[in-house]
Amino acid sequence: MEASHDERRGAPRYELDLVVTLDGHPAETLNLSSTGLYVLSSRAYPKGAKVAVEILFPALPGGRDRVTGSGRVTRVESEPDGMGLGIRLQSRTFA
Repeated sequence: MEASHDERRGAPRYELDLVVTLDGHPAETLNLSSTGLYVLSSRAYPKGAKVAVEILFPALPGGRDRVTGSGRVTRVESEPDGMGLGIRLQSRTFA
């Protein structure tokens, strides 16, 4: 029996609408966790693709307002407004 998406997740997901770029192209977060994110993108990426990720947050205490890093596309789904992409973060740094 295969585990569902929710059962395979190692960290809680939070529904947040944040600006994100994938390889410099704009996308929008649908949910986010400490280990990955699910985004809506106008660009299609194949499962397994490595992507550069930048997530912009509202100003955080201490002036850090973005996370940069890399991830791998783990899920690709057709959504009404674009492509839904599950991305597992492989590295991340607060900037």
